Amino acid sequence: MKPEILGKTNRFRAKALAGGVPSVEVERWLEAARPCATLASTVDGPVVGHFGGPDLLPVGAPRLPAGLKLIAMLDLAALPGDATTLALPPTAGSSSSPGSTPTTSTPPAG
Repeated sequence: MKPEILGKTNRFRAKALAGGVPSVEVERWLEAARPCATLASTVDGPVVGHFGGPDLLPVGAPRLPAGLKLIAMLDLAALPGDATTLALPPTAGSSSSPGSTPTTSTPPAG
């Protein structure tokens, strides 16, 4: 675990225990905690996808259902290996690789 993540979990543990949360519950929550990758367009780091735009799915993949709009397209294989504790694809690919995950939303009613 990265030192900054370890520092955050240790601070959480200390505050929770000081606040009277039973240690068994604190440890249960910490076991569920996972490092995560945060998507932002204003920070330095690798480009792993894009917000909006066309759905660049692999050839032969089903298209998005009518009425849904693309929110983000992610190339999970392009995430740095230590960005999460998830078992992600081992090699980088393009945003149209099978590891890409489109995120959609339904348009507002009305």
